[in-house]
Amino acid sequence: MIEIAGSGDEHPVEVGAPRAVPETLPVLPLRETVPLPDTLTPLAVGQDRSIQLVNDVLAGNRMLVMVASRDPAVETPAPEQLYTVGVVGAIARMLKVPDGTLRILVQGAQRRARRPTSSPRSPRCRTWWRSRRSSRR
Repeated sequence: MIEIAGSGDEHPVEVGAPRAVPETLPVLPLRETVPLPDTLTPLAVGQDRSIQLVNDVLAGNRMLVMVASRDPAVETPAPEQLYTVGVVGAIARMLKVPDGTLRILVQGAQRRARRPTSSPRSPRCRTWWRSRRSSRR
């Protein structure tokens, strides 16, 4: 268990504890970084749609899929411009920065995910992935 000091609404986050992974999860595309399973990774989130995704995830079960973009120069990658395997994770902590961006601390899990052939989309054009267990277990 890890406790991270902050704004006064702290709660313990179970580190390394197995979590049930939902059938579908929202995807946070990443540029120039790849979180690994069983690690805590700090991420900077600045795009409006990614900030909204993080806020929605925090209002729900705190879980998402982090997946690297094939071309980091692309500002807003389409689903086919993302790798097909990502890391399922849970947002352990979020900090709003005065410039309007977010800093999040994400715990990678021992799960991976792959993009389904037909991905449902929300009005915000989010991609959803289906989860599967890691083959490394």
